[in-house]
Amino acid sequence: TNLGALPQKKRNAWQNKFRKEAKIGSPVHTKLCQNIQKLGPPNYYPTYMIQHGMGAFTKNKKPLVQPFNTQRAWKKALGKYLHCSKS
Repeated sequence: TNLGALPQKKRNAWQNKFRKEAKIGSPVHTKLCQNIQKLGPPNYYPTYMIQHGMGAFTKNKKPLVQPFNTQRAWKKALGKYLHCSKS
């Protein structure tokens, strides 16, 4: 379900429950991290994100950082964004 389609009160309730249940180090968070790590990093070219991301606003003609280190970016996403290194 797209959260944006929910009424604000229900969306807030869902987000609060998720924050509580999936806080860093919780069993839910640990399982989430395990499942995401099993999937591994994306292996596709992110055309949609490039066409509709910040580059669309900044008119940046360089769509990806080159050379792009997939493993380093994946590790950073797991650690700094998802906080999976703490699970």
